[in-house]
Amino acid sequence: MLSPPRPTVKRPFTIPDGDVRGDNLADLQVLVFSIPSLIHTSRPDGYLDFFNQTWLTFVGRPLEHLQGWNWTAFIHPEDVEGMVEKWRASLASGEPFLHKARVLRADGEYRWMLHHKVAVRDGCGRVAKWYGSSMDISEVRPGGELVRQEALLDKLFATVPEAIVVLDTDDSVLRVNPEFTRLFGYAEEEALGRPINELVVPEELRAEAEEYSRRGTRGGIVNVETMRKRKDGTRVPVSIIGVPVSIAGSQISECVIYRDITESKSAEQRLRQSEAYLAEAQRLSQTGSWAWNPTTGDITYSSEECYRVLGFDPHGAPPRFEAFFQRIHPDDQAATRERFEKVIREKADFEFDYRIVHPDKGVRDIHVVGHAVLDRSGDLSEFVGTVIDVTERKQAEQELRQLVDFVPQLIVVFDQNGKVIHANRVAREYTGLTLEEFRSLDVIGRLIHPDDLERVQAARKHGFDGSEPFELDARMLGKDGIHRWFLGRYSPFVEEGRCRRWYVSATEIESRKQEEERVRKENVRLEERTRIAQELHDTLLQTFQSASLHLGAAVLRVAQDSPVKNQLDRILEIMRQGIVESRSAIHGLRSSGSPSSDLVGALSLIQDELKAPSDIDFRVTVTGRQKQLAREIQHEIYRIGREALVNAFCHSGAKRIELELEYSDRELYVRIRDNGCGIEPQILEKGRDGHWGLAGMRERTTRIGGLLKILSSPAAGTEVQLSIPTSIASALSLPHHSGG
Repeated sequence: MLSPPRPTVKRPFTIPDGDVRGDNLADLQVLVFSIPSLIHTSRPDGYLDFFNQTWLTFVGRPLEHLQGWNWTAFIHPEDVEGMVEKWRASLASGEPFLHKARVLRADGEYRWMLHHKVAVRDGCGRVAKWYGSSMDISEVRPGGELVRQEALLDKLFATVPEAIVVLDTDDSVLRVNPEFTRLFGYAEEEALGRPINELVVPEELRAEAEEYSRRGTRGGIVNVETMRKRKDGTRVPVSIIGVPVSIAGSQISECVIYRDITESKSAEQRLRQSEAYLAEAQRLSQTGSWAWNPTTGDITYSSEECYRVLGFDPHGAPPRFEAFFQRIHPDDQAATRERFEKVIREKADFEFDYRIVHPDKGVRDIHVVGHAVLDRSGDLSEFVGTVIDVTERKQAEQELRQLVDFVPQLIVVFDQNGKVIHANRVAREYTGLTLEEFRSLDVIGRLIHPDDLERVQAARKHGFDGSEPFELDARMLGKDGIHRWFLGRYSPFVEEGRCRRWYVSATEIESRKQEEERVRKENVRLEERTRIAQELHDTLLQTFQSASLHLGAAVLRVAQDSPVKNQLDRILEIMRQGIVESRSAIHGLRSSGSPSSDLVGALSLIQDELKAPSDIDFRVTVTGRQKQLAREIQHEIYRIGREALVNAFCHSGAKRIELELEYSDRELYVRIRDNGCGIEPQILEKGRDGHWGLAGMRERTTRIGGLLKILSSPAAGTEVQLSIPTSIASALSLPHHSGG
């Protein structure tokens, strides 16, 4: 048995100064809360502040119904006065409380209980806490309750998830539980009778352990974290709680609890390391974190870097909000105060810039981000956020604006909502607008051609909803009143997962559009020639062929010596020659340089057609089940593939070229790879002056509703990737795609 079932301790426990650690006592409280005995605690003034779960289950009420003096409502009316009087006497004298009274059980029955409380004193002898237990004695038979309590304690001792050892007054082991065996490796028979320090204390910590033993011998509670050793000699960090066990004022043993804190120590180390990394990252990025209670005006938390960014002493007390506010540049204070007042009223997150006057660095640009924290009632509790010194970034942006002014393209910078931040000199000169007009006017509605406006607005909205680059073309009004075609490339600036800026470069493509129009008209003429060829084939040529057949049959029936035989043969020969020439003419009308019906075969012949060196390793791969392609689609694919192969054979210097066609249920893929020298980035982006190959590939891809990607580098060569939805590739006619 670990301890007497009915304590008769006359001398209260004493807690020496500095021995109690809150986290370990919290662990003990969890243990007490779950054990099957009725346990409760009280403040020094008699206010009962804790009842364990066994108590709450017994009365069937929540904790708040028993706290304070509310517990008297569950005492039998005849017993309340005597019990309260006895309790007040113990509070006054500090002597243990022992009293019998009836308690109302959850099922409505009063049960006789024996209530016992003892005082725990601090190092100065003052009562720090009262600890109590209650025992149901309604049906006690001689010795029966003691046996039951002993069985309960034995079960608790064996199953508690902490290593427990009971020591004699000379620190020799009286008993250990299974968890002690698991933690230190000693079976109970190995440990019994041996000094505990000999078993588990490393040699270098023996003096420290002897001091803990003397403290326990004097009746003190030991509560420390230290290192102990296992049977195999390995070290294990542990927390130790040692509590003396006394009867009638005499200490008879000591109960020591060990907890393995390896994981918590590792977690502490990781936390310290993480905090160090965070502090270094904040220092390098000049980013500080903070928490602010707008109700009290207190800055409740500020990282060291936050102090440094705002010009306060990192080792001083957190400044109040007004002290921080006085750091803000006088010209920015009014607007900044208005912004803070607005977010407090709206309980809203915020993000804006202001300047401060740093005591050491002068005027600095600060970017602040704040998040509103609301309590369960929806009231504003505090703001938490970051401050970033963006002075250098602001200066770099100013220098970039000056540099951008010299770029021979229209450059416009938008924020994440599509509002203009900056327009370069070329953009201002072309449109005739000032920078303020760019920022204040609806420049899209004012400059874009009415026929293109709806398409451009829809494309911009779709693009701004994401964070991927995109392109669109449209006609833009110049200050001379003429709309010209421009290709706009939208490039996002993404920071911390959010798109902060959109950089748009617009290149005039008026000449390209004119060339597209010329090609369109040429296609119209070609379609008309094809129609004429079809008509000639279906009418005149068919008639000639029929007449030739009939005349040939008639000539066969004319005698060889007939005077008209030679004339008829000559007429037949003229008709046959006319048919051949008609076929050639019709073929010329219909010809557009289209490949044969076999796309793979046509592309495979390009090496021979170009008379390329035979030492180039040219490989053709087809995967998937080949599908019949629409004639117009196949023609465009052939032209795109042919241009890519010509570039590879003639310009890349490659020794290996691969052509891959992949037919899948959803997409047709054409990939052309080489291991050559790659394409220069400026040529890949804009094309070579006077050459339209790359532009033509992109335009043909757009025309058939496909997607073209060109990846190139000097080390890896070039890869052209063309993908077309199967539904389009098999369509009877080309899809209609408007520009942009």
